[in-house]
Amino acid sequence: MNENSKNKLPSFSQWRKLPRFLSFREKTTVLLLAILFLGSATFLYMNNTKVVPARGGSIAEGIVGSPRFLNPVYADANDADRDLVQLLFAGLMKYNDKGEIVPDLAEELRIEEGGKVYELTLREKLLWSDGKPFSVDDILFTVRTIQDPRYKSPIRANWIGVDVQKVSERVVRFQLNEPFAPFVERLTLKLIPEHIWGEISPENFALSVYNLKPIGMGPYRLREASREDRTGAIKEVALGINPRYHGQKPYIQSFTFRFFDSPENLKAAFDRGDLQGFTVSSLQNFKKGLFVRSQLHTFSLPRYFAVFFNLGTTISTEVRKEDMRSVFALTIDKQKLVADLLGEFGEPVNSPLGREGIFGVSGLEQETLSREAVVAIAARNGYEERDGRFVKVQTTGGFDMDLELGSKATTEVRKLQECLAKDKDVYPDGTASGIFGSLTKTAVIRFQEKYASEILTPNGLKAGTGKVGPSTRDVLNRVCFPESQIASPLKLTLHTIDEYPLKQTAELLRKQWEAAGITVDVKLQSSSDLERDTLKPRAYEALLFGEILGLIPDPFPFWHSSQKRDPGLNLSQYDNKNVDKLLEQARKEIDEEKRKELLQQAQDLIVEDIPALFLFDSEYVYVTNPTIKGINAGLIADPSQRFSSVEKWYINTARAWK
Repeated sequence: MNENSKNKLPSFSQWRKLPRFLSFREKTTVLLLAILFLGSATFLYMNNTKVVPARGGSIAEGIVGSPRFLNPVYADANDADRDLVQLLFAGLMKYNDKGEIVPDLAEELRIEEGGKVYELTLREKLLWSDGKPFSVDDILFTVRTIQDPRYKSPIRANWIGVDVQKVSERVVRFQLNEPFAPFVERLTLKLIPEHIWGEISPENFALSVYNLKPIGMGPYRLREASREDRTGAIKEVALGINPRYHGQKPYIQSFTFRFFDSPENLKAAFDRGDLQGFTVSSLQNFKKGLFVRSQLHTFSLPRYFAVFFNLGTTISTEVRKEDMRSVFALTIDKQKLVADLLGEFGEPVNSPLGREGIFGVSGLEQETLSREAVVAIAARNGYEERDGRFVKVQTTGGFDMDLELGSKATTEVRKLQECLAKDKDVYPDGTASGIFGSLTKTAVIRFQEKYASEILTPNGLKAGTGKVGPSTRDVLNRVCFPESQIASPLKLTLHTIDEYPLKQTAELLRKQWEAAGITVDVKLQSSSDLERDTLKPRAYEALLFGEILGLIPDPFPFWHSSQKRDPGLNLSQYDNKNVDKLLEQARKEIDEEKRKELLQQAQDLIVEDIPALFLFDSEYVYVTNPTIKGINAGLIADPSQRFSSVEKWYINTARAWK
């Protein structure tokens, strides 16, 4: 036997023969030792490793609608476009999964001159998905394209008055005319490449093939877009990982978006297993168990829906009286409205800043009053309750003009004197001369003070004036001409868009108001008709509409008096100089805590004036297959931001050492 043979291990065939030489007890001992060894090894492995995401897998998502512009210059007008742009493009800043705005293509942000200058330093070696280098020139090109009215970008208003400058190859500066704290949110704008778009004229920009063949810097890039054979509409878009992405590469290898003409067809595709994700377009009657093999992710959005009362002079309306606005507000049960419309996916709102606490501002509880108290408020404004309805009793005959000392309308003055003479305590002289002298004035004062609750109190008066105005005429007509009385119902005309959830909300409001004794006329319009015929001329008594605030709230466009006329968004035509000052200060205040204090004060004043009936906000619900992990639901700026942390989503897993 040589030296090598002494150290040679037994062959496999020799090991197989080993059991022949072992007794039963020895075999049992070996088996137990093997089991113990494997168990110990497994225990040690499981306790010293953890499950981690692994690359691989794909997601097919369904969207109602079809993409038109995979281009950030135009994408804001279309939900499908916004979703895809979020995955295909990148901005200087981005939203993270906590709803915070953090650097993306930039590595550093500096705010200078009290918020008038925003200067950003770019990451190094950034590349577009086609391999071309990214530069500050691409930023300048994107912003200036949006600012140019020839391109007709829907987000142009966000960039008016912003001067963008190239400081160096890696530094860009944005100069504002005045401090604007929410500007950092504008820096999440997705950027486009100058080397692709620079030679395309404004006239051809919206027609370019690159609107559906995007070159971006997002976590994914376009692989393929297929069209319907008959209509030519995009039916499917396939995305794959962008190998040049500057951030953490996604775990999910590919996304496929399929486009549907109705929510019903989309739901059927999900139930068949053809899709792994989709957005719930209507929360009415939606239940958690409605979809098989599903997991719900509910996101909060900084928005709310409200009834905006028209306080301007464009129309004559009862809503211009604060007391009457309180009647409309106090006869709505928001909890019931939310339950009937949204179930568990909504929450009442009592503030122009939306849901309580969403921006660190203390919310306000809705005021509640008894039916008797509401009836008393209506009575102060000439409305009484008859058979459960609010009505104002008026006469078709009687007095229809103002009268005062020295009035020359002899016939009307004589009629007034005859009316007053019916009450000897009011007009003991009783002379009907047709001359409005001091005796008649004294009689009118006595009459006004006798019916003070109907004449003086609603007008903030403590003593009679002797002048026969509208309130005095109403009572005189009721007392002296009862045969010509008519009961006019308290009526509200409510305009809104003929779409979910506004149409359904308007109907639920109508039912509640009708049950409370208020007649409601709901006017449903298409969005284009509403904008042209109702919004622009402010031709509405009340408007049911939604407001989107952004993650850094700026209520200025919605409540500052300078925004009362179109294209301003002050839909109530609200005017409060104290609120104006607070909003002006808040949008300039860079210090977050100081800005919260200013917004708190503005909120409290707005709510006190009741320019609107704040109703509710609704959750954004995203449905996925349970196999998709890593989705962190929270506060997002808009539905496309559900992809803000898409690089953390995963399907496959592996074990790694702790």
